[in-house]
Amino acid sequence: MKKTFLLLFLISLSYLGNAQYIELDVKEAYTNIPISYVNFIYQGKNEGTISNLDGKVKLAINKDTIVVSHLGYETKKIVSSHFKNGESLSLIPSKTNLQEVVLYGDSRLKEKIKYIFKNYYSIYVQGPKTYEATYKETYKVNDTLARLSQARIRFWNKTYSYDFQKPLKKQIQVGVDAVDYAKSLKGNLAFGGHIENYFSSIHLNGYLLYILNEKNNLIIEAINKNNEVTEVNFSASSTFKPTNNNDEITQDVIGTLVFDNETGGILKLTYKFKTKGTINKISKGKKTSFDEINPVSIQSLYFTKEDGKLRLARHNIQLKGKIKHQTKDSISTSFDSHFNSDLFITKISKGKKIPLGKRIDLSKGLFNYIKDKRLQSINIKDTPTQNPKILLTQEELAFINRKEK
Repeated sequence: MKKTFLLLFLISLSYLGNAQYIELDVKEAYTNIPISYVNFIYQGKNEGTISNLDGKVKLAINKDTIVVSHLGYETKKIVSSHFKNGESLSLIPSKTNLQEVVLYGDSRLKEKIKYIFKNYYSIYVQGPKTYEATYKETYKVNDTLARLSQARIRFWNKTYSYDFQKPLKKQIQVGVDAVDYAKSLKGNLAFGGHIENYFSSIHLNGYLLYILNEKNNLIIEAINKNNEVTEVNFSASSTFKPTNNNDEITQDVIGTLVFDNETGGILKLTYKFKTKGTINKISKGKKTSFDEINPVSIQSLYFTKEDGKLRLARHNIQLKGKIKHQTKDSISTSFDSHFNSDLFITKISKGKKIPLGKRIDLSKGLFNYIKDKRLQSINIKDTPTQNPKILLTQEELAFINRKEK
């Protein structure tokens, strides 16, 4: 009798555990197409989550009001307890479409950037703050996943502005709380795009300085506007001489800035750097020489609006190109390489510094710590943990669950 009661009790607990979260599919109302990277923010709490590339999102079941927003769609409010697991959530495209307006010169764009710098601390949420986030990194070889790692991290930021005169470690502190997934295949991973000093790139001001410092080489390609936002597309071109290279390299830049008409701040920024030529590099791990042919770098910042201020919601970096190197047997080989990293901000609170013993070395790539089994606070597994905040895509799940021979 006692065993039967205990069994029923444990079963009931498992049902309660399963009922704590639901997964929803976020889709466009008219086309039923999944919508990637939609912001879900608990009203008044500076906490939330983001849908993945497949449009799937994981929400805690409660009666709190959640504000759902995405550029180009009408903002709506929902309560997670009103939905069943696996249901679809439809978003309606904004009624006010972007309309092309008369082009203006780069001097007008620079004036808008100067306005942001002048009002930077009133437009954007500032520190000292502690950010809880999910960091995900993938690496593909010939369009096939070869490495995936995802971890929940927290970082303390003195202020949301990068000071180029001070060491990075004086401005930001980072700790790894838990690893959701960590899996790598053997092969060409020595050439994967690990990013050093990653956290210097999450600040907006560095990207804006690029525009202000560009001399007579910035071309405004298009300007589109509606009642809510103004989108500016520009291009630029420059030459540089990389280390280990004898010839100058040409780099074209294509940029998109989406301004919030209410605050004057930037809601979305994307820079695409297209390099024409071959850059010789040395891999960090095996110290192997290799060539990057016509590499492309895409860097993006996405912001959401809370209580009249803008705050960072997502940061993305992509590195694409063809890798050419020689094997140990002096055989020349090449493959397509695609590195992708995402930082999803899930909570912001008053600034509490990361304890000294849990801080990571910011000069190294985050991947080095996600795979480092010596870090006491991390239990590395090739299977998912119980509570990842950001869901994997179907392709990523298949990779994690696939058994290697």
